[in-house]
Amino acid sequence: PSVSDNLTQDQREALIDLLLLCIYADNHAELNEGRILDRELERFNWESEIPIGTYLQVSETRTLAVIPSTDKRAAHLAYISNRLQCKDMKFRALKLCKLLFYSDWVIAEEEELFLKEIRNAFGLVK
Repeated sequence: PSVSDNLTQDQREALIDLLLLCIYADNHAELNEGRILDRELERFNWESEIPIGTYLQVSETRTLAVIPSTDKRAAHLAYISNRLQCKDMKFRALKLCKLLFYSDWVIAEEEELFLKEIRNAFGLVK
């Protein structure tokens, strides 16, 4: 993209990590969820020596490892929260998660519970 995305590389990577967690929150990936992730990736000004495709593979492997464990998921969400840095970015990330979850027109119970985990980890508790 020629227009700046106004994100740090840490924030870009944290968004990828979070969106992948959201995609797998209900234990299966939907086509529409993948399209939303792809659209976000197209907006990034990727500034890493690690190609974005490689980062996606590493992130997906890490995501699949933390999904089954509440403790590992919480630690990973805390790590994501730290890299997002500010409250505005955390709200933006939460909005993207909701968009992903509603992309199949229905929010699964697992997805609703995961939104609560994200809000807690980000300090955005209602």
